[in-house]
Amino acid sequence: MSSSTPHIFFSSTLDSPEAWKNALERHLTELVFTTGPHCEDPGAVDVALMHKPPAEGFSAFTNLRAVISLSAGINQFPAAMLPRGVPLSRSIDPTLTHHMVAYAKTAVYRYHRRFHEFERHSRQGIWRFERPRSNGETTIGILGLGEIGSAIGAGLAADGFRVRGWS
Repeated sequence: MSSSTPHIFFSSTLDSPEAWKNALERHLTELVFTTGPHCEDPGAVDVALMHKPPAEGFSAFTNLRAVISLSAGINQFPAAMLPRGVPLSRSIDPTLTHHMVAYAKTAVYRYHRRFHEFERHSRQGIWRFERPRSNGETTIGILGLGEIGSAIGAGLAADGFRVRGWS
């Protein structure tokens, strides 16, 4: 191992460390890969690959060169917690994007087709016919048109919804 060998610290209760290590080893000929939640030698870590920051913060990660969020966003990493000059990014994963599009479509259809009202009426023993609306009668607003927001917008537009986005 040379000093240029990257040391990656992985911490997530949602993702498989083995899957990530195997994927990284296909692209890096050498790497040190340690897993958390606790890091035994934070001063040796170059890249933190994690779902959320360590409870004790990053102050002991004195040689950190990057933090990569394993989740769809980065809101769980407060800027004040990050070491000065260390970039924070999120991973882009087609599988995650696909799941987020499906999740968003489910939520849209739930309210567009008034399932929330039917469920409430059902609990009250009420049956009332509601004329189904066509998708084109509903406008969907999307706040954020990055990788995921754009894919959600494209998916809903393909289903016939009017889609407006803000970035």
